[in-house]
Amino acid sequence: MRISFIPSENTGIVAEGSITFEEPALQGLKLVGFSVRSGERGLYVTFPARAYGMGSQRKYFSYLQPVKEGDRRAEYVFKDWILARYAEHGNGS
Repeated sequence: MRISFIPSENTGIVAEGSITFEEPALQGLKLVGFSVRSGERGLYVTFPARAYGMGSQRKYFSYLQPVKEGDRRAEYVFKDWILARYAEHGNGS
């Protein structure tokens, strides 16, 4: 799989990312829509989520879900991997 980043001009968003899959089962597909952002604690990664709710209460459904409900360790490992690739591209701080 290959990862690429496009610099962003949006406030707080450092780059938009995509992952192109090369494995036979996923070949020809890519994952888009995640961002590398800058905050008080440094760089971090966000993935798309869908807002839902009724009235003034709003919640978000993340499209990146753990296999085991409530166990977000794999998500953190994946996000750290993305940040490491971002730094390798000469873009990290």
